[in-house]
Amino acid sequence: MAGAVLRVWVDPRCAVATTDRLGPFARLADGRLLTIGANEGATSDDEGATWSRPRRMCRGAGACGPSGGGLLLRTRRGRLVYVYMDMSTYRWSWDEQRREAGDVRLDVWAVHSDDEGRSWRGRQRLFQGYCGALINMVQTTGGELVVPIQRLLRDPSRHAICVYVSADEGQTWTPSNIIDLGGQGHHDGAMEPTLVELHDGRLWMLMRTNLDQFWSAWSQDA
Repeated sequence: MAGAVLRVWVDPRCAVATTDRLGPFARLADGRLLTIGANEGATSDDEGATWSRPRRMCRGAGACGPSGGGLLLRTRRGRLVYVYMDMSTYRWSWDEQRREAGDVRLDVWAVHSDDEGRSWRGRQRLFQGYCGALINMVQTTGGELVVPIQRLLRDPSRHAICVYVSADEGQTWTPSNIIDLGGQGHHDGAMEPTLVELHDGRLWMLMRTNLDQFWSAWSQDA
């Protein structure tokens, strides 16, 4: 509309971050912040204004390959769990004429730490295929860790959602059913899922779509 003024509303509870790091972040037992980059972690004791020298997370060929941009959570028992897309497996190709994906791959893995991020172990693959987005991870009131994963389906190619749940602090993971809204395209289907636990214990998931609105899903059995 001509002459319209764009007004941006900011929740008054928000404050400007004191760091230029993009995260993810977790609060350690002594109050420091931990962030993770490409196979390295760093801590801050001044709310992100300055950071320690990076510490390598995993060593040795094939031992571990965390990439930046994953999901980091400190459980109520104090275990750090990091879920990430392993960019060493990344492959992408798209046939625009057929509107189908070609040779694609981007696996999802997880590791955990029981010593405040000084060492990491338990590397395991949650999902083998192509993951288009990891947005958030939550721990429910009952203690389960829940991670929604955007995954590529084929024939026709489109994105769908699958949730992985761990009832043992990230030791093992179980996949849910697949939420498939249909569609065809490299940016079509159900995408970029995020979830939250409601007061009644249900999990509420919001999904980006090409259907002119967000779509929702609920779970009572996380």
